[in-house]
Amino acid sequence: MKIDNSRYSAFWANPELYRLTYEKNIVPIIVPYYFGRGILMHELNEKRNKAAMSVKNLKAEPQRLSDKSKQMGTALFAAFKQRWDGDKSIQLMHDDGRPLAEVAFDLPIPGSPHHIVGKFDEIVQYKDAAWVGDTKTANAKTTEGKKKVEFGYASQPLFYINAARMLGYPVKGMLYRVVTEHVPPKHWVIESKRTDYQLAQHLVSVHQTAETILMYRRAFGVDKPWPHLWSYPCNYPDWQGNPTCEYAGICGRPTSELSEEDLASFTQRIDHLGLEEENV
Repeated sequence: MKIDNSRYSAFWANPELYRLTYEKNIVPIIVPYYFGRGILMHELNEKRNKAAMSVKNLKAEPQRLSDKSKQMGTALFAAFKQRWDGDKSIQLMHDDGRPLAEVAFDLPIPGSPHHIVGKFDEIVQYKDAAWVGDTKTANAKTTEGKKKVEFGYASQPLFYINAARMLGYPVKGMLYRVVTEHVPPKHWVIESKRTDYQLAQHLVSVHQTAETILMYRRAFGVDKPWPHLWSYPCNYPDWQGNPTCEYAGICGRPTSELSEEDLASFTQRIDHLGLEEENV
């Protein structure tokens, strides 16, 4: 099986939501605001990097973003670009003349039939060391300290640091550049490192996760519900008591029993990494 950070995180966050999203490929037509804001930020930065790489005719896949996501994502990227364009403290690295931006990876886990896959934004030079670089957006309620804790426990750095080193890039860790919705926007540079033991153990965990997902498929199939964990956003209703999770009306139900009306606000997920044929 090929597994990326999104699948890994989604499975352990809520197996039922994983089933709907990645086994049945059911996703909301309109991407939630906070995801959409980040998606647009990522796409615009990808175009920025590819412009620096002299890549022409970039065909960005259209995203199902709300107007609010588009407006805020565009504004945050403009602030990010103004802050960092021309700043030499963080520079895109090159490998034999090739800019290390949008680097895809598909790497076998040692001693396992499974692979870690994904694509990181860039490898950058910062404080005389190589880092996996990433951009993030954040709302005005968050703090730099909260983000440091969040990134310190996230699985993304484990995936990406492992991948970069397996590709031969001796990165020191992962470097997040965060732009916030504060007025004016705030900009944080947050380092996230992992020990060699943590990195090695994570590869074992990814192997175990892939084996568990395959066991779920064999034992339970993908039509009937998988275990549902009542974590965010399931346990976070709005002020009127209504669920805030887009899947609230269809989770916990066999997919074969869902009507067109049930699925009216959903569409088919698009596979960005070419994993579907590999993971059947």
